[in-house]
Amino acid sequence: MALEDEGTTPIRHPSIETDRAWVPGAAVRLTIDLLRQAVAHTQGGVDLGVQAADWSNLELTVSLQCAALAIDNHSSATLAIRRNAASKPAVIEARVRIDAAAGPTAVMATFFQGTRYCGSAVRILQVRASDSTAAPPAAAVGTVAVEPDAEPPDLTVHISAVDPARPGCLRWLVVTERFDGLPPKLEATIDLGREPAAEATALFKAFAVLERGQHQQRIEGFGSRLWTLAPPMFRAVYWALADRHVDRPLTIQFISDEPHLPWELMRPVRDDESEIHAPLALRHAVARWIKRWDGYMRNSLPPGRLVTIAPKYASASRVLQRAQTESEKLVTDFAAQRTDGTRTAVLKLLENGTPTEPVSILHFAGHGQFAPDAAIDSNIKLEDGALAASEIERPEVRLGRACRTLVFFNACDVGAAGAVFGEVGGWADAFLGLQFGGFIAPLWSVDDEDAGVVATELLERIGKRHEPIGAALREIRAAHGATSPTFYSYLYYGDVTARFAAR
Repeated sequence: MALEDEGTTPIRHPSIETDRAWVPGAAVRLTIDLLRQAVAHTQGGVDLGVQAADWSNLELTVSLQCAALAIDNHSSATLAIRRNAASKPAVIEARVRIDAAAGPTAVMATFFQGTRYCGSAVRILQVRASDSTAAPPAAAVGTVAVEPDAEPPDLTVHISAVDPARPGCLRWLVVTERFDGLPPKLEATIDLGREPAAEATALFKAFAVLERGQHQQRIEGFGSRLWTLAPPMFRAVYWALADRHVDRPLTIQFISDEPHLPWELMRPVRDDESEIHAPLALRHAVARWIKRWDGYMRNSLPPGRLVTIAPKYASASRVLQRAQTESEKLVTDFAAQRTDGTRTAVLKLLENGTPTEPVSILHFAGHGQFAPDAAIDSNIKLEDGALAASEIERPEVRLGRACRTLVFFNACDVGAAGAVFGEVGGWADAFLGLQFGGFIAPLWSVDDEDAGVVATELLERIGKRHEPIGAALREIRAAHGATSPTFYSYLYYGDVTARFAAR
């Protein structure tokens, strides 16, 4: 039976195939494709966005990563999607490493359109001893999203944990426009030698109590250390781009399944120390995204209303006057709609999949608590109890799918993510997994007054001026970073060049 015309919204499904069993030393050929129909070993869908009415061909770059493979020549290839026809798959040749251990290994295919990260697929294949029988491959998982009109970042940095037994072992892949001055290879592996979570948790606690006006040297010192931990390949790419675009800040997108270290605070320094830059988050527009929700990242966020929540706590010890003032200012200056800070009211808002007017931004000002040992148990304090991140993961929470709402939590400790049973947990993971447009929150305890400045200036820039969210946060950090550590603390999960469309 003939397949129907794909129209302007083609749907494709990722597939990773190998031509032979994997044994140490064997030469293998991998075929990465996007198929019109799902196959048995593939899970998840592919959203290629809306194409032109007369589209006929769409080219993507596919990059391959696998700890068990040695790829001597090119680890990337071109995949061509053809309308109403089979695509021309990407083919990459490699060799199974001699020292590859027998057992399952993850093969990751990452998709790009130009410099824009589009998504990824993962398949678990078996490395076997030469005298054993190959086990059947496990399912591939992943989604891909392509937005033809999206503004591409200058640099996309893909960071992957390659070995669950060694959480400090990270694979870096960078994608940028090709030009003279780049290093010959744009991927590398680093080993931090320890669990990143423990270092990050201790760090955030220390930053939260830094004295105003005495914080910069401490944060810059940490950023300098992060810079030395990044692979030399990335450092070379950064300076090549900085020299190429001396007239403007860069746009840098991190895509990572390592949730702990804030690479956005890296402080670049040339090898000969002839030039030192401010941390990336102050000098450039930066953002991150959680890798397993890669297909949900969107560059254009729809317009709508601003909703603000500031619980009126009954306990005197919890009263947060700054939050009330902040919320009232949003009502006055931005025509925000205030919602009661009770569990019933908040859950009703989150579960409303058909609001009468779309909700573009959801703002919360109040108390929060991060649970480092089980990030999904992190919670915000409401008037009649706590609301945990785990309660957001339910399919009844439909607001993100309906409105692509950006969530802004101006509360202590709720920005961090953590590893839970091998997955990325926390508030960011909960919201992004339900197709919210992005998430912003501080990584450590913040000063009340400074937090109010962040809220009003950010909403002015992204809500009224329609500035890209990554650039707006950069401007705020650069303007006020010397004042307080609060301005360094805000982490943005989203597309670095995303902005709200005008009404």
